Amino acid sequence: MSPSRLVEGIERIGPVFSQLYGQTECYPVSVLRKADHDPKTPELFLSCGFPIAACQVKILDNDDQEVATGEAGEICVRASHVMAEYWKRPDTTAETLEERLAAHRRHRAHQTSAVTCSSSTARRT
Repeated sequence: MSPSRLVEGIERIGPVFSQLYGQTECYPVSVLRKADHDPKTPELFLSCGFPIAACQVKILDNDDQEVATGEAGEICVRASHVMAEYWKRPDTTAETLEERLAAHRRHRAHQTSAVTCSSSTARRT
């Protein structure tokens, strides 16, 4: 939802919004709580929120080193609820995990103080 729509919604129905970010293989990764939906800080509305306690989230470069604030990298998540394998499909599991590693090298995010996502970019806060 766009920041302007969130502000409009908050003005109409109050501070009732909460947002979660994740992926099929690991959900949730982060949360933007009700308390984070302050119309005075709409830039935070562009973010995916803050990593949940059960997730370790880092933005890494091509050498798997954590990037500096403002630098591009891949969002990497470590958590007990990350997908380990496809049930009874070892070939698909191997293929998918290889593709994920290749994707890790292609997709970029930017390190900030929050995780911000849009189509192919993300930022971590």
